[in-house]
Amino acid sequence: MAVEPDQFYRAKANYVINGTGGDGLKRALVLLWDRRAECPTAEPVLAVHDEVVLEVPEADAERART
Repeated sequence: MAVEPDQFYRAKANYVINGTGGDGLKRALVLLWDRRAECPTAEPVLAVHDEVVLEVPEADAERART
């Protein structure tokens, strides 16, 4: 299967966009690690695309949001 020129352009553009999104997610995980003492009960359970999902007791939910 041949790659058409417009497909190649889209792939190059997508690489930059997804790469930047990946960098942002990694930065968020670094910040979560750096600030873990502020809410020690928060446990990361999922990191996908532009979301980081934490599991935290309800009593600590507000502290985990900040």
